[in-house]
This record gives sequence, C-alpha cells and structure tokens, in this order.
Amino acid sequence: MTQDLRRARLVLWTEDPTALYTNETASFFDAFSHHITIKRFDYNKEVVGTPWEGDAFFGNGSVIRSFMPMPGSWSDIVRIMLLHKYGHFWMDNDVVLYRDVSHLLDTCYQFVTRWTNLHVMRMDPGSKLSHRAMQTALRMPLNHPNFTGEVLDKLCKPNGYIPAHPMYNNTDIYNTCLFRVLIRNNNTGPADAVLYDFPLGWWDHDWSGCFASREAINDTHWRKLAGSTLAMHNRTATEAP
Repeated sequence: MTQDLRRARLVLWTEDPTALYTNETASFFDAFSHHITIKRFDYNKEVVGTPWEGDAFFGNGSVIRSFMPMPGSWSDIVRIMLLHKYGHFWMDNDVVLYRDVSHLLDTCYQFVTRWTNLHVMRMDPGSKLSHRAMQTALRMPLNHPNFTGEVLDKLCKPNGYIPAHPMYNNTDIYNTCLFRVLIRNNNTGPADAVLYDFPLGWWDHDWSGCFASREAINDTHWRKLAGSTLAMHNRTATEAP
C-alpha cells in the first residue's frame, strides 16, 4: 500500500454494485470498509443541479450512451460531472499509484495528466474550472447538427486534437479536445479557475510503437521509472490499444 490510509477515502462508482461486492470480494471490502465505499451510479440523478441539467444531449444519460457505446468514452463524460459535484480525485481503476497522493489534497492546484487519457484528475467541487469544463462541453455535443464544421474543425483541431483511433469515432474529444481547449483558452484567474497538466509515467508494453524510439523495457528501466513517478497507467496484453 502506498497511500496514507488515515486520509484515504476511495469511492467506487458503478452502475451495478452487486457486480463488485460478491462472495469472492466481500472479505476485502469489509476489511477496508472505513476507506472504500461502493456507490451506485445513476446518470440522470447525478446530472441534477449541474450545468448539464436539462440539456438535450448532456442532460440525458440514455442519449449519451447511444452515441458513446464504449465504456471508456462514457466514463470521459461521467468523470467531468462527478468531479464537478464531489471534487477531489478521479482515477481510472487500472492506475497504479507509486507514491502517496494525499499531499495533493493540500494544494490549490487542479490538474489533468498530460496525454490522451485523463486517467488521473483533480478538481475542486463546484469550482470555476469545473463550471468552465461543463460549459465548454455544452458547445461540443456529439449530436451537434454541424459536428464536423463547428466542433472538430473550429474548436478541436485548432487546439491540437488528433483522433486517438478510428474506432472511437471522435468520442474521444472529451479527453483529447475538451481539456486542451481549457488549457489553451482563457486559462487564467484565481486558483479555482486554472487547469494545470503534468506528465504521468506509463507501463504500456503492448501499446503499439510506444517505445519505438528507445531501448526495449527491462526490469532495471522499469524500477527506475517506477521509483520516480507518481503513478502509472497499467494495461494488459489482452486490451486493444
């Protein structure tokens, strides 16, 4: 364990709590019940009271899911809303933490990790930044009547958006376009309005071309990298890049 359990409180959001809390996992969750809470996620309930409430696209979870069938793309939307409502950290469930991150709670910095996947994020609840993120997203719904011209060509591409993979069908704009727009446009003001980014170490042995520019990964390299990095985004060989 790398985290200070005196300060650690992990919330696992899931649409089906029974899939997490099973006969096989019950002893683990019971042992850490003071530190881990499983919460059922209901999009249409959580969106109430946010800038997305009542919006034709973002205000309806079923509509979003019809455009974003991939779990990763769906979670790109969910994390923005949950950070706005509850704040603190979002971490993908395949992130491996190598250092205690509780000290970051004592800072005023709100940040995302620098790459295409926003696998570690921090925002304060109801901050000016989280409002700005949600308001900006309202300009780029996937059902926009002129999505290519008004969203991709005028908003995303000028800020460095490059589609991660054709299979995403531009659903990755909420982690590769939205936060580039936030960082590169009017990213000034008080601390709760500014977004920072920082690099995060990777251990992606199966990511095509990831290490093409340097020597093959070995144990010595991995230990050096792990010892100097906050966290790594872990992928298994069974996952498609």
